[in-house]
Amino acid sequence: MVSIQTRIDGIIDVGILVLSHCENPAKKEMLEFLTKVLKKKTIAIIPYSIFLGAYHILTRYLRTDQAQTAEKLITTAMIANDIFHPTIDSENIQYALENASKLHVESWDGYLLSIANYYQTNVIFSIDQRLGKFCIIMNPVSEITMEKYYEWLNLQLKK
Repeated sequence: MVSIQTRIDGIIDVGILVLSHCENPAKKEMLEFLTKVLKKKTIAIIPYSIFLGAYHILTRYLRTDQAQTAEKLITTAMIANDIFHPTIDSENIQYALENASKLHVESWDGYLLSIANYYQTNVIFSIDQRLGKFCIIMNPVSEITMEKYYEWLNLQLKK
C-alpha cells in the first residue's frame, strides 16, 4: 500500500474500471488513464472493493459476459502494485457511514471520501459529478467522449 507520506493525486471510483473494462466510446481514453495509474505516472489509489462494484455494473446493467468480465477484472486486480487500497475495515466502515449520514450521500460515496481523507487528498477520479460539493472530481475522459458514452449507454440500457 502506498504510504500516506507519498503525494496522492486522487482516489479511483468504480466508473473508471467500468469504462476501461468493456467496449464503449470512452474505453480508449479510460485505458490510457488507467495505464498511467498502473505505471504510477498518475499516483492514484485504487480500492480493491471497486472491482466488485465494477463486476456488478458490467454484468447486470451493461450485460457483459460474466466469465469474461470476471477474468478481465481479476487480471487487473492481480497486477502487483502498491496503489491498491487493500481492505475495508471497521474504521473505514465507521467513517464511510458517518460521511454518508452527515453529508446525505450514498454509503459508497462516503467510503470514497473516507479513503480520500486517509490519503490526505481531496480528488476523486470519477465519471460521477455528485460528490463535487465535497471534493474535486476529475474525469479523465474528454467531454466530447463522455457525450458519446452517455448516448451509447442510453442505447445499451434500452436493450
